[in-house]
This record gives sequence, structure tokens and C-alpha cells, in this order.
Amino acid sequence: MGMPSVSATKIVTLDFTQPLSFRVEVGNDMLGGTSFSIGETSGTCTTETVPVPAASAVQFSTLNLITTVEDNNLATNRTAVTYHIRNGGREMSFPFELVLPNNERFALYLIDFMFI
Repeated sequence: MGMPSVSATKIVTLDFTQPLSFRVEVGNDMLGGTSFSIGETSGTCTTETVPVPAASAVQFSTLNLITTVEDNNLATNRTAVTYHIRNGGREMSFPFELVLPNNERFALYLIDFMFI
């Protein structure tokens, strides 16, 4: 059996004349990390804001995010991740949550944002 996971695709309408960035927030004081890719750019992030260079070049592109969360609070088995996308002065937040089955320690969040 694979790791418990959440997967989703969100369509986000942007103003491509404005700067674009994203940030990943792992909730419940848990440990986590994220790998990302968009176009020819890829990398990893924890809690820092990641600027997307040349926002005008990502129209009709997909930001792929893979976040792994370690449940270090076995009393609840509840994990949560919120993805924040900032476009100019507007910030959009996308929260996700997964309650792990007993004896599971890790959750995987596979989230894609399609920019139109």
C-alpha cells in the first residue's frame, strides 16, 4: 500500500503583468518539505516565498507541487498544508487536510495549479 495522499488540480486566473510567487505552509507544527516545477524551473522549498520568474511566460502552464509531511503528533494523526499564491497585491490561499490512518507517519500532497 502506498503513502496516504491528497491530490488536486486548481485552475487559477492571474494577471500576468504582475509579479507571481508562492509559499507552502505546513500546519499543526509538523515537519514538511516541498518540491516544485513550473516550465523549465524546479526546486525545493520549506516555508520561504518562491518567486516565479517571468510571470508572463507561465500563462497556460502548471505549477506542480509535491509536499511530504511527517506526522510528529500521533495524538491527532491530522496533517494540513496551505498553498499561498501571490499575484501582485492579491494573495490566494488553498488549504488541504488529511487525517492519517493509524500507524502512518507520512502524508503526501500532490497539488497542481494551472495558470490561465
